[in-house]
Amino acid sequence: MMLFYHNLDVQFVTGDILNPENLPQDGYSHILHAAAESTTGLLLSPLERFDQIVSGTRNVLDMALRSGKPRVLMVSSGGVYGDISEFSGGVREDFCGMANPLDPENAYSVAKRQAEHLCALYLDRHGLESVIARCFAFVGEELPLDAHFAIGNFISDALKGKDIVIKVDGTPIRTFLDQGDLAQWLTTIMLHGDTNKAYNVGSSEAVNLGQAAQIVSELSGKISRVEILGTPTIVQAARRNIYVPCVERARNELGLKVNFSFSNSIQHTLSALSGDLSFL
Repeated sequence: MMLFYHNLDVQFVTGDILNPENLPQDGYSHILHAAAESTTGLLLSPLERFDQIVSGTRNVLDMALRSGKPRVLMVSSGGVYGDISEFSGGVREDFCGMANPLDPENAYSVAKRQAEHLCALYLDRHGLESVIARCFAFVGEELPLDAHFAIGNFISDALKGKDIVIKVDGTPIRTFLDQGDLAQWLTTIMLHGDTNKAYNVGSSEAVNLGQAAQIVSELSGKISRVEILGTPTIVQAARRNIYVPCVERARNELGLKVNFSFSNSIQHTLSALSGDLSFL
């Protein structure tokens, strides 16, 4: 699904990015392309996932050409950088590393990098303007609680009063941007970001998974404890799993800021979901 903006009024348009003849063309002012599926994408083969992202993006860009060349926001991923464990303070947008393209398991990350390149090619060939949002990790009431997102699993277990079990060692470091901030950031980048430039989208408040689980447990008010099954090895201690963005470009160039702390986001999410347990 894609979002189309008309003076900030959002119109949801249904279409299949792998079937371009079914993509509706119109006089759109902007196109927010976030159609690659990250929740159920793991059910696809690596080749299917690559094709969905790369071919799908090309189809969306072609649709934009047929629709009067509206500005396109390509929602990409921090995964395009590959291993960023050396950037404990956050990876910057000018880092040109990438995941190993010879490993099929990296289909998502490599495909997102290729989709970004397509945007640059369409600007060069057709003059189609686009801007890139490299998204990291997020939290909010709309986050699936039964998928592969750790923070969603933590929230689900806490609301059920179950123990929060972390199968790894609890040291991987993440940042989680509130979904309200995410909406504001994407809108601002789409409207005001520089053409053919990438912006990291995420929080700079880093927590490890063990800390995140403990905060969720405490704020839930439920009787649940955090159980960490994994034990860090010497190798893991020397090279920690870090997935943290540097967001100075978004702050300095677009005036964007994080309005909700991690604890605030968790509290809001728990409050919103505790009144509706139909997802359990």
